[in-house]
Amino acid sequence: MQKEFEIGEFTFFLRLQVKKMKHGTFLCQEKYYAKSFKKFNMEKCKEAMTPMATSTYLDLDKKGKSVD
Repeated sequence: MQKEFEIGEFTFFLRLQVKKMKHGTFLCQEKYYAKSFKKFNMEKCKEAMTPMATSTYLDLDKKGKSVD
């Protein structure tokens, strides 16, 4: 990609923060989240560890109603 577009190393790509580390490349959205929280005045909101039960099994409901 660098050769094709003649750019240096990028640190942000499609709202993803790109960090090159010793063992590979790490992608995160920490800066995007912080900006969003600030925009909606949520910097001091309480966080939830897991918003959904991890033991729940999700599968296709073949008898369910189609949603658009």
